[in-house]
Amino acid sequence: SGGFGRGPGGLDAAVNWPVVLGVLSGFTMIVGNLCALFQTNAKRLLDFLKKRGYRLAVASNRPTRFSRIVLKVLEIDRYFDYVLCADKVRRPKPAGDLLKAILRRFGAKPAEALYVGDMIIDVQTGRRARVKTVAVTTGSCTAAELKRLNPLAVVRRVEEVKKFLISK
Repeated sequence: SGGFGRGPGGLDAAVNWPVVLGVLSGFTMIVGNLCALFQTNAKRLLDFLKKRGYRLAVASNRPTRFSRIVLKVLEIDRYFDYVLCADKVRRPKPAGDLLKAILRRFGAKPAEALYVGDMIIDVQTGRRARVKTVAVTTGSCTAAELKRLNPLAVVRRVEEVKKFLISK
């Protein structure tokens, strides 16, 4: 089911992505006012994806207990079908183990997923798991730093991730 993703800058992709890995690691690293600014746009995107039937997961190098608390405080825990953290895998990011485990859980292939992150380690993790990765410049890395690693795309705002999804 579905169509094709279309990205900016000539990144036309005939990739069917029925599974989206929402790996918005900024949720667990940004606190205070910055977090509040990020939350509104992130919630809109998560709501958009859930209403269209995408399965969402969090992959975090933070401990599970901490990650679940942050997701609950931000009132976004209900959007995620699965939360997998470094304390539950043998090798955390930048190894691809977190993403590979999530794909197994969802019964999906790497080509059927999109990984969204905001740090160099996220782009490295996506590459090692062979999952297309979109980097968002909401973390501690600059666009130039992220682009050097050749993710599928680097975007400024999390809602731009929609450009890379199929219609559901």
